[in-house]
Amino acid sequence: MAKITYKKKDILHHFNIPLFKNTDALISVFDNTMSPKYLTGDILAVQFIDKTDFIQWNKPYAIGSKNQGLLLKRVQQSSDRSKFTLISENKDYGDFDITFEDIKTIAIVRGVVRLE
Repeated sequence: MAKITYKKKDILHHFNIPLFKNTDALISVFDNTMSPKYLTGDILAVQFIDKTDFIQWNKPYAIGSKNQGLLLKRVQQSSDRSKFTLISENKDYGDFDITFEDIKTIAIVRGVVRLE
């Protein structure tokens, strides 16, 4: 079998994924709280949300919190109108509420890239 070689011009340094055209950032999944939907090492394309007025309930979001760092969870409406309920896919982790004041950034997950 012949050795395969690549020239510098053949290597892409920037990926353009058309389905991710409206996304703002790529983030890595770093734990198993959202498995089996998202696995450690997956790369998520996210779109930042300017306001929490319109959240798509039960959709996955990446939430930058003041007290707990980056959280990847499904978002639901809480019985307390000043909070969201955050839900993990992995049932080993319980649901919990987060106050709006604790949220620094919030971004909806638009897509995933996974290695085999």
